[in-house]
Amino acid sequence: MLTTHNITRSFDAQPVLCGVDLDVVEGEIVCLLGPSGCGKTTLLRIVAGLETADSGDVLLNGQSIMDQPVHTRDFGLMFQDFALFPHLNVQQNVEFGLRMKGLDKKKRQTRARETLDLVGMGGFESRDVAQLSGGERQRVALARSLAPNPRLLMLDEPLGSLDAALKERLVVDLCAIIKQIGLTALYVTHDQHEAFVVADRIALMNAGRFEQVATPMEIYHHPATIFTARFLGLENVVPVDSVSDHGAQTPLGAFTLAPQSDTPTETPIALLLHPDGITPDPNGAISGTISKSVFLGDAYRVDLQTDANIPLTFKLIARHHKPPHDGDTFRISIAPEYVLPLKS
Repeated sequence: MLTTHNITRSFDAQPVLCGVDLDVVEGEIVCLLGPSGCGKTTLLRIVAGLETADSGDVLLNGQSIMDQPVHTRDFGLMFQDFALFPHLNVQQNVEFGLRMKGLDKKKRQTRARETLDLVGMGGFESRDVAQLSGGERQRVALARSLAPNPRLLMLDEPLGSLDAALKERLVVDLCAIIKQIGLTALYVTHDQHEAFVVADRIALMNAGRFEQVATPMEIYHHPATIFTARFLGLENVVPVDSVSDHGAQTPLGAFTLAPQSDTPTETPIALLLHPDGITPDPNGAISGTISKSVFLGDAYRVDLQTDANIPLTFKLIARHHKPPHDGDTFRISIAPEYVLPLKS
């Protein structure tokens, strides 16, 4: 449905987007994920028509929309700061886009009530927006974006201003609402956990380029690059000394690389020892000293300083293991399928 082709953009001679290509299928939620300054919001704004690309093209159903004004693209926009009109009540805020489209009063009111019911805000029509909580305001902002039946919904850090507990509840509801009505969506966030919940696919950005575009499961279980692994909090990156037909030699010893369909074609420069595959093993080949142990409720997060001076992190399920202590010696093993090659 949506394609960005070789999009570039610079500000003050500083490249922000460096030839970005992305395809979004109809009905799909794609998250643009990455750290601040990586270019994800700039790409969103170019698709929306709020920014102009230096080069490249944006196509909707195969037709370029680069010269099309914002108001004719028929996209819904939702931002972190809600952008609700303080002088209008809830109903009037939701009707705003419908009024701009020229709908008569009765149709506006009917559509606004339908959309407010959809987002769980039925009965709030006459409420002053200043009297709403942060979560309620965000639901009204979503209703306003959905009311005109947009072809594409664009969300820029929509939950960024909410506290963690409220964000955790709303992100599930938000995803369910978008899927219920079958909308195509571009969703910008810097929070990988938020992206995992809401996305059909994640496009992870770094310095104006895509590091990896994949499903949440694929990107978590098979990160392709060192940046991807570390951005997702997978810190067990071990440098590769040499590679042979038998596997990879590292400071922690030799590892056999399991065949994988998405294994990088070039020689890996590092391995990820995925923490999900690490288990305590008195006969394990990797030994070290526990430098830190943190109780997380259901598990212990353990930092192990290996004898090879390579730090590793993993979790121990609390109900299955005694509390580990700082300074304890410890041995571990890792399942071969959790030893993953990484590109630079």
